[in-house]
Amino acid sequence: MSDEAPEIIKKKKGKLPIILILALVIGGGGFFMMKSKGGKPKEPEIKLGAIEQLPEFLVNLKGGTTYLQTEVAFHLKDGFKKEDLDKGMPAVRDAILTTLSGKSLNEVSTEKAKMKLKREIAAAVNEVLLELNPPAGHTKSKKKESEPDDPPDEPEHPEWDSDQGPILKVYFTKFATQ
Repeated sequence: MSDEAPEIIKKKKGKLPIILILALVIGGGGFFMMKSKGGKPKEPEIKLGAIEQLPEFLVNLKGGTTYLQTEVAFHLKDGFKKEDLDKGMPAVRDAILTTLSGKSLNEVSTEKAKMKLKREIAAAVNEVLLELNPPAGHTKSKKKESEPDDPPDEPEHPEWDSDQGPILKVYFTKFATQ
């Protein structure tokens, strides 16, 4: 019996290094894969370009007893030309005025409401600009009848108001209600 005990111990010691090496390889590979996926936020493929200031807007809010005076600036997608924005300015201003005049004082008063309003303005203006200046290969998509009042989804990039462009961010440079 004394001869059998050392053989059993030797057999177990022979498998232990292999198991340890496999565990290190699998564990280390999983660690590096997790680190590469969750390390830094993924850079958006679209880059921010120029900022363009628009003239002042003065609009009656829904209900007609209060008004909003605001100035808006757009952070454009890199490569989108100011000339294309200028060409569509009457339609852009109409989209903004329509969006603003459909809001009540409560719908523009809080910080959360202003963030939602920025996304709505970006969506409305982007729709107009894409209709006027469709990119190559772009086909027009008709909105469903049930969608007009649905707010745009949260953009994937947390600091932007739209993921697509040409308007990526909306800034209120003046905002007063009375």
